Amino acid sequence: MRARNAGLAGAAISSLLLGSLVAAGPALAAPGDVPIQVDVPTAGAGLALLASDIVTAPDGSVWTTNVLSNSISRVALTGGLATTFVTPTAGSPAGITVGPDGALWFTYLSAPKIGKITTAGAFSEYPLPSGTGAIDIAAGSDGNLWYTGAGNQKIGRITPGGTVTEFATGGLNPFFITPGPTGSDRMYVSFSGTNKVGFITATGGVSTITLGADVTQPWYIRTVGNVVWFIEQKAGSTAVAKLIADTTVQETVLPASNPTNITPGEAGAFFITDYAASKVLAMTADGAVSASYSLPQAAVAGTVAPDGNLWLRSALKVMQMLTGQVPALQTAPGLGPNSGIVPGTVVTTSNGAWRYLPSTYAYQWQRCTSSDASTCANIAGATAQSYTATGDDNGKYLRAGVTATNGNGASVPAYTAIVSVGSAAPPAPPAPPAPPTGPDVNIGNGVVASLDGATSLRRARRGTFDVSFTAVDVAGKVTFRFSRGSRSTTVANVNVAGGLATTSWRVPRNWPRGSTTVVATFTPTTGSPYAAGAMRMTVRIR
Repeated sequence: MRARNAGLAGAAISSLLLGSLVAAGPALAAPGDVPIQVDVPTAGAGLALLASDIVTAPDGSVWTTNVLSNSISRVALTGGLATTFVTPTAGSPAGITVGPDGALWFTYLSAPKIGKITTAGAFSEYPLPSGTGAIDIAAGSDGNLWYTGAGNQKIGRITPGGTVTEFATGGLNPFFITPGPTGSDRMYVSFSGTNKVGFITATGGVSTITLGADVTQPWYIRTVGNVVWFIEQKAGSTAVAKLIADTTVQETVLPASNPTNITPGEAGAFFITDYAASKVLAMTADGAVSASYSLPQAAVAGTVAPDGNLWLRSALKVMQMLTGQVPALQTAPGLGPNSGIVPGTVVTTSNGAWRYLPSTYAYQWQRCTSSDASTCANIAGATAQSYTATGDDNGKYLRAGVTATNGNGASVPAYTAIVSVGSAAPPAPPAPPAPPTGPDVNIGNGVVASLDGATSLRRARRGTFDVSFTAVDVAGKVTFRFSRGSRSTTVANVNVAGGLATTSWRVPRNWPRGSTTVVATFTPTTGSPYAAGAMRMTVRIR
């Protein structure tokens, strides 16, 4: 397809004309507070407003579609004035997502085109063969963009180069769309005016899943933590539901009359906007309501930005709602020098790397009687980034703790690896882990290791299993053990790289059917700031 490229001249409209910061000032460190509201052009009302979308871009800002204003706005996380770009076509821009090329791809409700805007504000447009607009759009695991047609019973696929293919849905009108869980080639869809959700494969095959007879409309659908969740509207009530093995549904009735959006949070948790009540519901990974927050404006869509907070779209504003998310470690702090330390040596700790935009750091040095972290205790007054080793440290060990703080509060301290001073022996290898109790384990410094993988496999088939870490600098090996009764097999010493250790297991043809236990044991490298840990899960063998 040949793209239509629109220049930047005249496209960016200063929000001096279209809006301004409503409320500013330092963040109030309480979940649910809304310290920032930024005016943006109107998204309209009714269905036009409900079609509005908001997304976090690779440049760290949030972008939102202004349906009735035929424009797209960029809002910085510091608030201030929004920057607004008029779309080349007056076609009511609606759904928006980040593409594999790092640009923002969006739908037009009333024009047969898919649009793209770079973070620099340059537009491209691609015509759709159906001759109608589109509603929602999402990036798939196949490297393409997928969209739902507006009233044309089709789901479309568009490559980053602009080649469009559309697939018939068998007479159903697709509504919202989301990529499937990790490892899936499917895009999951809700169907308007039915009691059905479904999925489309990378090759265009469409399957449907029938919900309860009391469901009048499945609404927004989103994959969160490898679980497909969607909103159900019923006669007199609403619910959030998750798919189990693409066959059954687990529901939670919501204290909301008009839930409109699902926004992924941390560790499988998520948020739901309740437009009618001007509230946000915080949901656990199990689908339970953990908190309810009132908003100054009714919101229809949200995105969690790099600051860890929920940014929301209302009819005329983009709002920042604090989530309570404090900084989370990505890379542990380190000491320099980390060897050859004797009394008189000045040792300095780095800050490490953190998610959720910390603004300040605090330090605390500790002296340890052995290389076991349980023997470490604070050194009085040693709260600077650098510390000079003293005679009291000779023959002992040192480490530093770093605490990061953002607008939501302070993190748990993250510690460096333990180093020896003077005549002390080098740190000992890590101790073995405690027996596993579940799929997640804390390995220190607030870092969690999580075991995930196939939950159902046929004999002679292969499944993928992985251990992911919430920090990217974890070094060591993972051993996977699969067992049922007297049968067991082990995949040993899988290297951790980039916060992930992955293996593939082919189930033997004569493996016993039923639940097989998978245990993954992480062993860090000697001198690591992280501890060993073990995780477990089960996979059903058919």
